[in-house]
Amino acid sequence: MAGPSKGASLRSLALTHTSWADWRSRHPRSEVLSTDTGHERDYTRDPYDGYEQSARLMFEVQRLDSRIFMKEWVLGLSLDGRHKAYPFDRLSRRVDSQGRLQDRQFRDMLTQGTALHKRWCMQVDSVAKYLNKLKEAHVPVLWRPYHEMNGDWFWWGGRTGPYSTAELYRQLFERLVYHHKLTNLIWVWSVDRPNKPEMEFHRFYPGSKYLDVLSLDVYGSDFNKEYYDSLLALSEGKPVVLGEVGNPPSPGILKNQPKWGFYVTWAGMVRNTMRKQYRDILRDLRYLSLEDSVYRAITASYRTACGLDPLFFPLNEPADFSGE
Repeated sequence: MAGPSKGASLRSLALTHTSWADWRSRHPRSEVLSTDTGHERDYTRDPYDGYEQSARLMFEVQRLDSRIFMKEWVLGLSLDGRHKAYPFDRLSRRVDSQGRLQDRQFRDMLTQGTALHKRWCMQVDSVAKYLNKLKEAHVPVLWRPYHEMNGDWFWWGGRTGPYSTAELYRQLFERLVYHHKLTNLIWVWSVDRPNKPEMEFHRFYPGSKYLDVLSLDVYGSDFNKEYYDSLLALSEGKPVVLGEVGNPPSPGILKNQPKWGFYVTWAGMVRNTMRKQYRDILRDLRYLSLEDSVYRAITASYRTACGLDPLFFPLNEPADFSGE
């Protein structure tokens, strides 16, 4: 800030980000002063529609922080000279997680004979019933329980020590594998990026015999090679995959991190990737999709062994980059 007010503290003002329809419902007497601005523009549509979900920047910024998606909405708090930003995405996850357990409750859940442990068993057993139906139908399941366990935004996550998140994962494994005899589960151990020392992967590693696949969640294109190397060091030759991503790993990332087995883009975040990036991925022979004849060929014997029909996709349909 320059001029007479240089050095002055700005006063925070409340801001509401909403639609016109919502605003009218709250303030029915509101009026639009004029749409005659001297510019040829259709004011009935949002000129920035889809922009906040895309990876494209219209205006250059001096610094990019890859820890979260560049256009993620955050709740910013300042207290006694300390500042912290809470991404709305993480806040919504906290609501979905239905709160955290107290230390005593978490301990009881891991202690046989307690009321909480019995309740946990009942809930797991209710899920096992349906997993067993898939077993009887010879359907394998990529089973990724207690995901992002090294983070503290879910009730199960971020715990170390004798009553830990890793111990909860092992307890689930033993309940489903040894008690329910489920042999159709492919156990996918899931972590998020270790943004602080207490989130380091090894602190939450349950042991090699409790998992088949190691997975990492990456948002904001934060494909840090240190994450990849750390996961690979724990893998003992087992597959490493990207359990959730906001953007697919680019061919350049895959060149330096060649052992990623697959990636899964989180729901509507498909729109975060620009059309050119998708074209580069489709042209790269290291990427396989359901539409690829190579993929159908290499999975044919596996599908036959599982009693599944061969995959069939017409090859004459043009690629659609619209995201619809």
